[in-house]
Amino acid sequence: MTTLDSRALLALSPSKTELVTIQVSPPKEREVRLRILYTSICHTDLYTLDGHDPEGVFPAILGHEGVGIVESVGENVQSVKVGDTVVPLYTPECR
Repeated sequence: MTTLDSRALLALSPSKTELVTIQVSPPKEREVRLRILYTSICHTDLYTLDGHDPEGVFPAILGHEGVGIVESVGENVQSVKVGDTVVPLYTPECR
């Protein structure tokens, strides 16, 4: 697997963003790489972008709510496979 180029809205600091090209590495063990089809900025992202989130760290790529297609999987990934449609979450879901 190879590194892929992607466009991302990078939050550099509170209220400062820049559209950049990033390199997305192949997934490591227990990781999944997605091709994001749709994304949005939610209230948590805005809270971070406004500088109010004490856990907010810059620089950050916002837009964790969305829909994507599994592009590749790392070792020991069993819950999804390449081609699956998924909804990424901000924090892992308990099973």
